[in-house]
Amino acid sequence: MTDDRKYELITEQQLLRGMMGGTDSCTNCLAMFKIHGKVDNARLERAVQKTIDKEPGLRLVFETSDDGRVLQHLGGEYRYKLDLRDISTAEDVQAELKKQMFTMIDEHTHFDGSFMFNFTLFCLAEEEYLFVSCVNHIVSDGTSNNIIAMKIIANYNGIEDNEEKLTYIDYLEESARMAQSGELDSMRSYWEKECEGYENKVTMPTGERKKYPARILQKIDADSVRKVSSEFSVSAAAVNLFLCHLAYSASLRNNDIAINVAEQNRSRKFRRTVGTFAITLFHRLRFNKDTNIHQALKDSFAKLNENFDNSRVLAPARTPFIFSYENFLGREDGTLKLGDAPVESYRGTLEAKVWNIFSMLVFEDSDYITYKVGYDEEVFDEAMIARFKKYFDAGLQVLQGEDMTYEDFLNKYGTEAD
Repeated sequence: MTDDRKYELITEQQLLRGMMGGTDSCTNCLAMFKIHGKVDNARLERAVQKTIDKEPGLRLVFETSDDGRVLQHLGGEYRYKLDLRDISTAEDVQAELKKQMFTMIDEHTHFDGSFMFNFTLFCLAEEEYLFVSCVNHIVSDGTSNNIIAMKIIANYNGIEDNEEKLTYIDYLEESARMAQSGELDSMRSYWEKECEGYENKVTMPTGERKKYPARILQKIDADSVRKVSSEFSVSAAAVNLFLCHLAYSASLRNNDIAINVAEQNRSRKFRRTVGTFAITLFHRLRFNKDTNIHQALKDSFAKLNENFDNSRVLAPARTPFIFSYENFLGREDGTLKLGDAPVESYRGTLEAKVWNIFSMLVFEDSDYITYKVGYDEEVFDEAMIARFKKYFDAGLQVLQGEDMTYEDFLNKYGTEAD
């Protein structure tokens, strides 16, 4: 049966609309995994098809009406044919992969009624493959794309997910009801109060936005953060977010910092839903000289949950800092498999780029946490980044050991960091 219902773009999608229609990689989200072993192409094709059939968010298509409005609705039947690209004989396999990846990410960026995804299997060498899920950001965020990849693996392995869950259509309809009921107006009032008195000490850029490469800052043992997470009964993401706050504040000598926390407006019932949940939270944390570091982590987590409850609208204030957290699918111990072939996460051949003055991207897998930072080199220099890293590491040490005040923290670690 054809579903003829049409939906207006919700807030999250409106924010992404300005990124559409161009040839910039940020308009598409990628999730990739390497396969070490034999792949049954027909079986993989069926697994992708089943995933598409069961996820209405993937099948949304977008068209522009005569009055200029962009509307979305479920597209018609889609029959997937495996996009297999053998680049194993290329003189430089990685260079060829990068070239073809840029071709892929330039697709699916127009509101022309087309489906907004592509699933590709690259053959890199004998029994060595790279599977790429490339989905436009307006129907998928980074979390969703990892969910998609895991669903494809599960479908390939014949694992049924019988858990009853909500779809992105349910989310679109709930968003429309909330807008009509006045709930969103209440959230706007919350954010107006939350942003009162906030002032950026870092000048926001004017004119055309520039992009900056996100490079690895460091890689640490994941257990160091997980032990703190367990000790304070907060999430690992919350620990890393707090350390960002602490390091920003100490490095800039600014005790009132707000950070945009990416993709954090998923309520529990939509945690496994495929769609775009792209609103960032305006997470504000203030230190004074008597602030205890341990208590500040707990307060930060409580504030994050409060922010989360009001996360369907944007805060009116702007901040140049962004924090993005992602759990990679796959493990380095070979326990995740596609059939009999071990699967591992692939961080990509393309260098991530960011548009904010300072971005921290956090990637967690089973064993390690990797931190990447991208920053405007006209605003920050390498000395500031070095200070940030030292304060970040020092903050983790304090959370693992004896508590101290913010003033004592600056006195103890400030000379070395500065």
